[in-house]
Amino acid sequence: MTNNDHTPLVSLTVAGIAHGDMKGHLGELVDGPVDLRRDPNNPADPNAIKVVVTTKEGPKRLGFVPAIFCPILLNLRAAGYEISATISTRHLPHNIGLHLSIEKKVTNV
Repeated sequence: MTNNDHTPLVSLTVAGIAHGDMKGHLGELVDGPVDLRRDPNNPADPNAIKVVVTTKEGPKRLGFVPAIFCPILLNLRAAGYEISATISTRHLPHNIGLHLSIEKKVTNV
């Protein structure tokens, strides 16, 4: 069960926005939910997690979760935690805030 009305547990800055699919279109971004997708074929880091936004043209890579956080998030997911993410564009064009909420998944018996 996910409740998006609670305070984020972790806030950080999206890494690599200068090289993402949205680099020329950052002004089009709005605050809101984004997808976090593992990128195991990433040559720089097999633990990489992409930050993906949905646009009219489809999903686009905004950047990455900073590498130091990726193993922690992957371990939390493996342990049954759900991680939801939203972006904040308040500090454009310098950086984009990424707010993470982490909850234990509830399973119905």
